[in-house]
Amino acid sequence: MDEPAPRFNLAIVLRELGRKNEALATLKDLVSSDPIGPFAERSRELDREIRGELAREVRESLTAQGVAPEAFGEPLPVGGEVTAPVKIYAPPPRYPMAARKKGVQGVVIVMVIIDEEGRVAYVAILRGLSEGLNEAAVAAVKHWRFKPATLNGKPVTVRYNLTISFRLEARDR
Repeated sequence: MDEPAPRFNLAIVLRELGRKNEALATLKDLVSSDPIGPFAERSRELDREIRGELAREVRESLTAQGVAPEAFGEPLPVGGEVTAPVKIYAPPPRYPMAARKKGVQGVVIVMVIIDEEGRVAYVAILRGLSEGLNEAAVAAVKHWRFKPATLNGKPVTVRYNLTISFRLEARDR
């Protein structure tokens, strides 16, 4: 997909499907491949809109759960000058027996807020699974530790998506 128009349209569709991080990645790719082309400025505008929507969603989610969003400052999205946090301690989640017995496999995608010290301060399910796998993923991620994300060399609080895979070995099926 080399033409900018289809990639821009793909980003719009991904946004409407709720796959905003994929939309942002598509826009970033479009702008980096054609920084002064006809879709570059429109892509930058759409990027700002999506990032604003994500920030609002985080604030609303925190508020709905009784957490004051200002407790974390404004979590920044990773990208541009904001470096990604790096996992330094990430024990795997426990596989619930109910899920194991039913052969449930897949991925749980969570949005986390990682503070300036590399601790997971908040976890929300973006895409989940049944049979206790969501709960297992959240319980595990709460114990993970990261080398903090940085902006201009200084640790910052970020919003970050994580994918937790649940796969059964052949002997477990």
